[in-house]
Amino acid sequence: MSKSIESLPNIDLGLAVRLRQVGITDADALIRIGAGKAWQRLLRQGWQGGIDGLLRLEGAISGVRWTQVPLDRQQELCLEVVAYSQGVR
Repeated sequence: MSKSIESLPNIDLGLAVRLRQVGITDADALIRIGAGKAWQRLLRQGWQGGIDGLLRLEGAISGVRWTQVPLDRQQELCLEVVAYSQGVR
């Protein structure tokens, strides 16, 4: 059985509810989908998470606080944000 989404770091009740609304119901689903795609799903539903929100998701997957996501991974995620904002999905 997969861990609940709320058991991951950075995932509060509000974010857990939003994740469930976009079909991400447990920790395994978030890991499988990945931070970038989960973030995109949330944005399409009106979430205002921004870069910090993306880092929260990545930190949850990695098991660390969002402020501890390694800099190289933060840069990769920022490139995903730029690509998404330019319509490259």
